[in-house]
Amino acid sequence: GIFMLAFGVLFFPLVYVLTHFLQKNVDKTMNLLSDETKESYVFTQDKIYVNTVQANDYSANVVASYKYLYKIIEDKNTIYLYISKMQSHVIQKKYLTEGSLEELTKFFETNFNTVKYKRDCTIFSNK
Repeated sequence: GIFMLAFGVLFFPLVYVLTHFLQKNVDKTMNLLSDETKESYVFTQDKIYVNTVQANDYSANVVASYKYLYKIIEDKNTIYLYISKMQSHVIQKKYLTEGSLEELTKFFETNFNTVKYKRDCTIFSNK
């Protein structure tokens, strides 16, 4: 009993600190995940266009059908375009420049098979 309590008290903070330290090291090696990286998204009736640019160091364009997306989660400030269970494109709503948030949400509702609601977020799933 006391051993398990002591183990729990010491183990979980150690795991937290170790995870935080390892994530900092990963972040340092991921230059693409910097404030200098700019992404733009264009949603058409049948495709999504993603353009990623980081100064003169990196540029990528993705043109994909909506089957590319695993699911879309929308919360108060952000839209997450999941391409797998662990990877997503992140769009902050305050940076939407064309159209309205209502139009985009309606577009997702119309073009995705299943609509689920969970807590503060709306989930649109392609699966």
